[in-house]
Amino acid sequence: CDAHSRTTVRMQAACAPPQRTIPTSVDALTVALTVATVAVTVPQYIKLLRSRSSAGLSLPTVVLTAGLNLCDVAAAIITKWRQLQDCAHGAACVPELLDLVQTVVLTATSAAVLVMVVCYPPHDGAAARSVAAITLFATAVAWAVSAGVSLAAPCSRGALSLAQ
Repeated sequence: CDAHSRTTVRMQAACAPPQRTIPTSVDALTVALTVATVAVTVPQYIKLLRSRSSAGLSLPTVVLTAGLNLCDVAAAIITKWRQLQDCAHGAACVPELLDLVQTVVLTATSAAVLVMVVCYPPHDGAAARSVAAITLFATAVAWAVSAGVSLAAPCSRGALSLAQ
């Protein structure tokens, strides 16, 4: 292939419509995947707790994984803002937000692994803990900015660009 024949496909962020009907089978699958998200990390937690060592784990990989998941939640806050607003009117919105719940659970498990990794040697030094703290602090900031942008201008071009 030459450079002129290649095309780049770029997904555009879009706001999820409120009050969307989701098939029960999709709900069941999402719940199962959310449970599996937690279940697959349990062996890692057990190994870290028993060995009291983070040897064999790549700190940059754990940090990048946590950071990516944290960014996914920030983008989801923006794209699902109208659905989140619907939740103020009752629990009927829950099926619309199951994918966000799964992303939050994945993020929580990634953050938990990150915290455990920097609690045990060889990644328990001040520099590693600082990187973990900065990653988690940046998360709080990104989520706050996402919520703030969505409050100010839900589903605006600027908000969707940020989600992108």
